[in-house]
Amino acid sequence: MKKVLLLLTALCAFGLSVYDIQYSTEGPSPYDGEEVTVTGVVTGAGYDGDKYFIADTEGGPWRGVYVYDYSHSVSPGDYITIDCEVDEYYDLTELKNVSTFSVDGTRPVPDPYTTTIGDIEESLEGVLVEIADVTVDGIDGDYWTISDGTGSIEVRRGFDYTAIHEIGAEIDRVVGLVSYTYGNFILEPRSNEDAGSSDTTTTPTDTNVVAIADIQADPGAYDEVTVEGIITGPAGATRDDMLNAWLQDESGMGIMLFGYDIPTGDDFARGNHLRVTGTVTEYNGVTELTDMSWELLGTGDMPEPLMIDDYWSTATDYEGTWCEVTGELSDVYNTSGDDYNLTVESVGGNSVVARVWGTTGIDAGALSAGDVVTIRGVGSVYSSAFQLLPCMPEDIEFSSDSIPDDTTTTDLTPIADIQDDPTAFDRVTIEGVITIPAGATRTDMLNAWIQDESGKGMQLFDYDMPTEMTHFERGARLRCEGTVDEYNGVTELTSFSYDYLGTDTLPMAANFDDISAMAADYEGTWVMLSGMVTDMWTAGGGDNIQVTSDGGSEALIRVWETTGITTEVLVGDHVTAYGIGSMYNDDFQIVPALDEDIQVYTPDPPAEEPMIEIEKAVLAPSLGERIQINYSVPIGYVATLRVFDRNGRSVATLFNGSASYTMQLNWDGRDETGNMLPEGAYMLHLEGKSAAGSLEPVMETVVIGSVLK
Repeated sequence: MKKVLLLLTALCAFGLSVYDIQYSTEGPSPYDGEEVTVTGVVTGAGYDGDKYFIADTEGGPWRGVYVYDYSHSVSPGDYITIDCEVDEYYDLTELKNVSTFSVDGTRPVPDPYTTTIGDIEESLEGVLVEIADVTVDGIDGDYWTISDGTGSIEVRRGFDYTAIHEIGAEIDRVVGLVSYTYGNFILEPRSNEDAGSSDTTTTPTDTNVVAIADIQADPGAYDEVTVEGIITGPAGATRDDMLNAWLQDESGMGIMLFGYDIPTGDDFARGNHLRVTGTVTEYNGVTELTDMSWELLGTGDMPEPLMIDDYWSTATDYEGTWCEVTGELSDVYNTSGDDYNLTVESVGGNSVVARVWGTTGIDAGALSAGDVVTIRGVGSVYSSAFQLLPCMPEDIEFSSDSIPDDTTTTDLTPIADIQDDPTAFDRVTIEGVITIPAGATRTDMLNAWIQDESGKGMQLFDYDMPTEMTHFERGARLRCEGTVDEYNGVTELTSFSYDYLGTDTLPMAANFDDISAMAADYEGTWVMLSGMVTDMWTAGGGDNIQVTSDGGSEALIRVWETTGITTEVLVGDHVTAYGIGSMYNDDFQIVPALDEDIQVYTPDPPAEEPMIEIEKAVLAPSLGERIQINYSVPIGYVATLRVFDRNGRSVATLFNGSASYTMQLNWDGRDETGNMLPEGAYMLHLEGKSAAGSLEPVMETVVIGSVLK
């Protein structure tokens, strides 16, 4: 056994081939769970957005593998060396947790290995293969099935290609990388050429062009259609992570073009003339064309905008259509970041909302109530009401005498910017809501916390208590000008003056389970967690409560005597606690201030079988929404709750641990890396395992959407 271990150590030290990792006569890779160094040539890049496959230069059986790495950009032919972990992910061998990465040159991508569908098995997992003389047997959205007389296999769109075939089509050859999901091998073409088409886009075969006005009049009467018109709302304007574009034809109406990926090139630039074939669907009152192929026919003139005042009584009928409104701004509301809602009191006496997304490049923050504007954009619908979507800076014009005078306004500094780099700031002005009131954690000096719309908070400090204590009660809204200082790892505003602006609602608390890996960045911010009390002790003028959260994270709740909190808590109790994040001896803790900040609850007993319950199936992260998930496995089993995308890939592990009661968590639609997942359907997958074996998993579907696309 020692000789074997020495051999493995030596191989890892000098680097392994893909063959070394993949070849096995007994199932899993011999390096499963090991940290290894691997060298190979990239055979497919951009899989599932940003991941890739590598192979030994000679190609062939046992010489290809999938790399679950979203941190490094690669291109086919890159010859790379990576330090990583080998993992058998539901029987798919993959390389993950890439710690070091280098491109050592380029090599030719190995030729596809010629095989038949019936011969695809473990040795070809991760390998680039070619299958000849196939027939398309079925199409289901992005999935299609082919056969060659020896068997059938599902073909997917993990890579970005647009080729579309009809059922019954005969294809000379299909090339793809072999993957494995849900107990079956699948084929992943990398391009249109791999998928049996030499075209960069598929020219629509349906020459019967349908008027968009007819589609908008009765969307339910249409399935697959061909339309032709001019791009009014270009790709990348209102969304930079997926295709949202608008096309308008000579019928005077427009329609949204939607896809999960933004196509390469400039086919969807404003003014381009396209013929598009796709499926008519309805989403939250918006008619859209999906699953598209298209042909660029040239360029054309923009249509004349529809004066929405003239059609206001039926404005929602014109969603997707190029429109215009002129009037005076009555409200400029910053919803988040660079996103704004502009309310125009039009010359026709209507209140028209223009939704300005930060991705458009429009500086809506330069506008003020009272400005006279002309706004052009595509019509859309939100909560059954008409909205205008300008897409480019040129879409908003305002009178020269109504340009806001920036010298008359006070520049506010987002607290998130201060917390990112406190040393970069001296005197600042901030505005936000008091979360922890004066007199809670100290009675001899001012310790209060304020949080703004950036989602971060900070401490307000003074050696004296304020004379107007009501101005520093929870929910008070203040504008403060002061000096940024750092004290024992705590960012604070000192030597400050303030204006009391009234009261406001508390911000949504950050869930500790979502931020535990970067908790120190949330010092001063309003935070919550739910879980079980595992330990308690008294220390230095207060009590420490140790909690294991429902998401499996460990957290300390620090309750100062000065808060007067009387909520009785015992070891073994389940609590939901709110407070600000704080640092003590480089450790993160949550500091509550009032009785209402600690709530004791009794969880439901565990179910006899794995169980998932969700309060609703649709999540709109742009509104700050979360989905409440209740889940449970029988006592003695370890629960693993994951989120899978439509390609069967795990994108987030929400919980992995023992669960002796029905657990509850709130998911905000983020993946393993903390990034927001794209819109689409996802599967919640709960399984229970013990030494005695695994229980039948249970699943629930969740859809991530937006309120306005």
